Amino acid sequence: MSACLFVLLSFFSKVGVSQQNWNVIFSQPNGHGFNSCFFLNESVGFIAGQLIDGVYKTNDGGQTWVSTPLPLYSNGDAPTGYFTSILMTDPLNGWLTCEPNVDPNAKKQYGVYHTTNGGASWNPVDLNQGFTDVYQTPRALVFSSRDTIISGLARSGFISLDNGTTFSPALSVTNGIDFVDNMHGVVTGFREKTWSRTVDGGITWTTLSPADTIETWGIYGVKGKPWFFTAGENDNRDGHPNPFSSPRYSSDYGSTWVSGTQLPFHTTGHIAGFDFTLYVQPFNGRSEE
Repeated sequence: MSACLFVLLSFFSKVGVSQQNWNVIFSQPNGHGFNSCFFLNESVGFIAGQLIDGVYKTNDGGQTWVSTPLPLYSNGDAPTGYFTSILMTDPLNGWLTCEPNVDPNAKKQYGVYHTTNGGASWNPVDLNQGFTDVYQTPRALVFSSRDTIISGLARSGFISLDNGTTFSPALSVTNGIDFVDNMHGVVTGFREKTWSRTVDGGITWTTLSPADTIETWGIYGVKGKPWFFTAGENDNRDGHPNPFSSPRYSSDYGSTWVSGTQLPFHTTGHIAGFDFTLYVQPFNGRSEE
């Protein structure tokens, strides 16, 4: 993963783009790296990469990290594969998603884990497939999935209206999820699948009209505002030969979308932000990105 990010400042109509350098404060001891992160505050945060390495937690702003392993499968094997997202809803309770590798000796490979003790342990949820992202509102717990790993077919995401006790299929072949408030959210599609939006806290979802099918891994919603931003990768694998990407935005809770400033590189498809300062990462050409 590249050591630099590009920052898009303010609205795309008056955008400034700058390259930012990031200093390494912690490296995974086995060199596996990290691809999921969530901070509750300036002191307490979680990072994770490969399932075999567990989930790392810091209580001192990233100066020190302690790993908590995932439980072994019923046959005694350790889970392998990749974490995809971490969400803590308060200091004790949280969820994480992953795309586990196929284990022919295990009856189930879990794609969701839950903690009720601040990450001291992570317990599997009985959903036998991979998942991409998770978000929880006061009304719904939402999981997206692009799973083609275990089943061989792209499978559904799930929604729970009782804090993870029961689940209903929803949001097939999807990637990133974000909300700008407790009611308005958007989920992006995987491999040119249609995006969807919700206006009732994630209970029901409708596809965008006109349909939006640009593959995008992440989505960022500005909390308390009607704005969403994405940065689809537009790389050569998806038939985009020109070396640029166009971040896109919606100012009406995800209903309609507009292309913004053209970036002179392909992105990884991920985006993050703080208010209207946005962070995207250049794609470095590795196939696993």
